[in-house]
Amino acid sequence: EGFSDLPLLITADPTIDSTYRAVDSIFGNVTIANNLDITFKAGRVITLGAGFHATSGSHFLAQIEGCPAAPTQRTFAEWQLEQTLLSTPNIHIFPNPMRTSTTIQYEVTQPAEVWVEVYDLTGRLVERPVAGELQSVGIHQVEWVVSGSLGSGVYLVRVLTGREMFFKKIVVE
Repeated sequence: EGFSDLPLLITADPTIDSTYRAVDSIFGNVTIANNLDITFKAGRVITLGAGFHATSGSHFLAQIEGCPAAPTQRTFAEWQLEQTLLSTPNIHIFPNPMRTSTTIQYEVTQPAEVWVEVYDLTGRLVERPVAGELQSVGIHQVEWVVSGSLGSGVYLVRVLTGREMFFKKIVVE
């Protein structure tokens, strides 16, 4: 069972029965395979992305626990920007705004598999500069070179280091 007190972004297809919990929000963009039992439980918002699919024979439950009285009209991406992008001390991006490349610097507080991913504001994964590399404790950085197909705009960089997940806004000019 996974739990997050930050917005939870689920983009890797689950392979075992799982319950994902978040204090506030979950965004899921996965395929749930046959015979899997998957539950999303969030305090306020559960958003299923355009790529979400529960196959025949799977069991999927999305449950809001402690829903506020008045619904919000914000999207998940808007909420993420509001909640996490003003100050994220574990991620530094320079230059930002960027044109063709930038350096993403982050801290690993315990040895872990590290993922650095870039999402557009709909929650779609657009780039993965680091994919599951085992990294030691310390400050690490990766240079991200923008692919030619990526348009200008605002994107979210997600750094996942073991049990820690951080988001930071980046602007591509």
